[in-house]
Amino acid sequence: MSDVTVAVVQHADLKRVTKHAPRLARALWLETLIDAAIHRHWLVALGRRDAVTRLGQLICELYLRLKEVSLAQDQTFECPLTQST
Repeated sequence: MSDVTVAVVQHADLKRVTKHAPRLARALWLETLIDAAIHRHWLVALGRRDAVTRLGQLICELYLRLKEVSLAQDQTFECPLTQST
């Protein structure tokens, strides 16, 4: 969909940086906790919801994530997906 840049950071380097930047360490830990909570939610919900409900949950989650980075507003966001037959 778009270009992306991926960086590999060695564990030792990350440990050294976060030792000297506790606010960064806290932010990374918080992000890890949030991701884990979302993952648990999806695992539990997967077997309990029908396809339409799961799709609705996905759209709501996409909206909230995009809103956090100012890419969604007024309950709308761009979603350039297509369906192949």
